[in-house]
Amino acid sequence: SIFNSIGRLFWGGLTDKLGGYNTLVIVYLFTCVCMLLLLFFNGNTSVFYFSALGVGFAYAGILVIFPGLTSQNFGMRNQGLNYGFMYFGFAVGAVIAP
Repeated sequence: SIFNSIGRLFWGGLTDKLGGYNTLVIVYLFTCVCMLLLLFFNGNTSVFYFSALGVGFAYAGILVIFPGLTSQNFGMRNQGLNYGFMYFGFAVGAVIAP
């Protein structure tokens, strides 16, 4: 949870500089690298911990970026409802493919 908190600050600042879509690409690439390291860690605990912390760090970026992208794409009129639908889809995806 410490890396998740740090990640929210980091990715939020990066989103302000690069924009939501560009930062989201970086978040997903970072997540892919961490997941691939998890796949091939072969009992190396330091790589395992680095990857697990990296995934938590990247997960924070998704939660920071999505509300801004939702309002950017759909407007502020129904922001709460639209973000609720987006987050529901995010939760369903997490259940189907954790």
